[in-house]
Amino acid sequence: MLPDFKPDQFNIKLNSGPSFHPSRVRREGDDPITLAILLDVSGDQSHLLPALSKNFSNWIATSFKPQDRISIFALDCGLIRTDSDEPPDPVLLQQGFDAAINSTAIHGDKLHATCEKSLHLWGAMNYVMEQLSQLPGCRVLFVVSNGHDGGSKIKRDEVRIAATRNAVTVFGFSSPDSLNSTSAENWESVCKSTGGLLFGGIGDQLPNELTNFISADLRNRYILEFTMNDDPTPGKYIVYVTTIPREEIVEPAGLSVPLPDPNRGPKELPSAAPTSHP
Repeated sequence: MLPDFKPDQFNIKLNSGPSFHPSRVRREGDDPITLAILLDVSGDQSHLLPALSKNFSNWIATSFKPQDRISIFALDCGLIRTDSDEPPDPVLLQQGFDAAINSTAIHGDKLHATCEKSLHLWGAMNYVMEQLSQLPGCRVLFVVSNGHDGGSKIKRDEVRIAATRNAVTVFGFSSPDSLNSTSAENWESVCKSTGGLLFGGIGDQLPNELTNFISADLRNRYILEFTMNDDPTPGKYIVYVTTIPREEIVEPAGLSVPLPDPNRGPKELPSAAPTSHP
């Protein structure tokens, strides 16, 4: 559980500029979640998927709100989508989840997983994030995978940039026995660089891990609101967020910046404030 912070306990810095406090701080709470679930069915995670399926409908029923929306994708040699921006209907989404993990269409000309070593995980994540970018709400990509990519044209660092560009937070969910120390560190770095986490669980741990992912890791996050300069310099901005005292690790998970309306006067900016999700 994150501690309660007031605006003057957060410091924000843009690039090398001076630090300042947000004008408003609040918890994410019941803001709409737009969740995409990407299931790696290529091999290492295969024993985890039946356990996820067993707990899936209860997770949907107990953790999500009517305003949330969920899409389901599965990846092996190909990528399929079985649900697209659906409300949290446990029956409908359970059918979509099971259809995804049991599909033979993504295995090429085989009837089982065949592309584990040449899996294009980064490319699939990039595609799903582009789909999410067209939707409103708090955009989250939940990836059931050990983080192995076997030949995507897009590189790992480009995935991080794409997540920032599309305001998507990535959470990785892995079976502990599918990771060694190096692969776990690399996969975790991808998730944390977007403001997300890498976690996992098996057996009796699984229901609590899934529930905590929504209630603690998402709905308990802070939204910081602040106003930029009336005449911001064009270009890339790196946003640094720290707490006072510096006891908490803060990972910004997205930034929304209002743009000038082309129909307004040249010096008029909209009054909406950008937000950052640590």
